[in-house]
Amino acid sequence: MTRRLAITARQVTALCKGAGKAGYIPEVILDGVVVRLVPEMSSQSARHAEREEPAVRWPGPELNHREEQVLRTLVAADKHKMPASSIPQAGPATIAALVKYGLVRLEAGTKVFDRSQTIHATRDGITFFPRYKAHRRKNFYL
Repeated sequence: MTRRLAITARQVTALCKGAGKAGYIPEVILDGVVVRLVPEMSSQSARHAEREEPAVRWPGPELNHREEQVLRTLVAADKHKMPASSIPQAGPATIAALVKYGLVRLEAGTKVFDRSQTIHATRDGITFFPRYKAHRRKNFYL
């Protein structure tokens, strides 16, 4: 992690030890800094052993967090070109991966990413993103 949490490691450890003694399984979710104390039978980790991988795997590319954020921004722009410097998390590796997948196109005549150039989502990228998000919601797996 690169940012400091609102709760200290000592507090998390104390909560986890207390939950274990009480017969609960603690679940720590770091994005929202939420610590839930859940009875053992209803925790996600207990259900994870029973959970199977989805029968239908996503046929296309798996996007990481940055690629997903950049594509979301470009899809919201709806084929309008945006300067790369105005898109959060639009770095060279992220844009290169999206170009490789065919979801994003650089401005005409350029082959190498530069923060000063404009980029836009392709037609494939605009149709890909809602299907990808729907599949991820329906077939959530860890």
